[in-house]
Amino acid sequence: MAVLIAAEVGARFGFTRSFEGRFEYGYHPTAGFRERNGMIELFRAGGRKFHQQQYPIVKPKELFRVMVVGDSVPRGPSLDSAYPAQLAAELKKRGFQAEGWNLCLPGYGARRKQIVADAAVKYQPDLLILHVGNSNEYEDEREWNRSRDFQGWHPRNWLMKSRIVRRLYEAKTEKLFWRWLPQEIRQKGAINDADAELQAGLNAVKIAEWEERVAESTRKVVQLCREKEIPILLLQQGYRKVASNGKASIETPNMEPWISRLKGSGVIVMSMQEILEKENLETIFSDSSHLQAEGHAFVARAIAERITEEGLLSKAFAKAQNRPD
Repeated sequence: MAVLIAAEVGARFGFTRSFEGRFEYGYHPTAGFRERNGMIELFRAGGRKFHQQQYPIVKPKELFRVMVVGDSVPRGPSLDSAYPAQLAAELKKRGFQAEGWNLCLPGYGARRKQIVADAAVKYQPDLLILHVGNSNEYEDEREWNRSRDFQGWHPRNWLMKSRIVRRLYEAKTEKLFWRWLPQEIRQKGAINDADAELQAGLNAVKIAEWEERVAESTRKVVQLCREKEIPILLLQQGYRKVASNGKASIETPNMEPWISRLKGSGVIVMSMQEILEKENLETIFSDSSHLQAEGHAFVARAIAERITEEGLLSKAFAKAQNRPD
């Protein structure tokens, strides 16, 4: 008992930062964001595995600040090789000082990306890029249900108020014992795995529910950006498909007609399909959805060209010069 109490005290006072949002699984409003000494730090917190980054809270007038919100695809194989960083480098080649925030997190679906975008717009982006796809809605729903578990103060939940006990419970669920259990026992215990995800993905009603959630969350992010007069670029995810004859192509989830209705009034829509369909898909994809560094470079160049054509850079700097210090 003494050891458990000591561990609990240590967790609550010695590891406060790493436990922030630990049991909200990505639904905490600001986990992974920390303001300190005039800087905003992005770090790994509970449910948020940000690449570690640091930027000034107050954006310099001469800087074009791009924020990319998405899942593991735009997150990239590393911070420097992912397209947010490569986009900043492309803009610098064109004579503009720029920074690209990588706010992309593995397994994040539309609802959790919306929460990240809500937190990010506080930090004065000149452009928000929202990576739009529908492949992670199972994970979003699973983590939402987990975040609701044990929230009340009924006596049956008291033990789970301990961070150490809750973490041990997670370890059992996620990493260790559940792998040894028969499938029927896992399902009784509401323990989700690849089998459950596959079954959900074959449910037409569930798929329609997820697609509507993607549309609704995307609309809310667009509305937020319009209210704050922040240009937004919606980049549709693309998936590499290989036909029986061995020929590879890119497919984009069908998001029409709702995504087309969002165009205009500060909203740009692009797709990975239009950017990459003429490239060598064997060298730029590492699997059916994730890109190699070369693929991220193609995306960065295409976005740089598009926002230059749209005049977003000149508009942002003209706006900045009129901003009071």
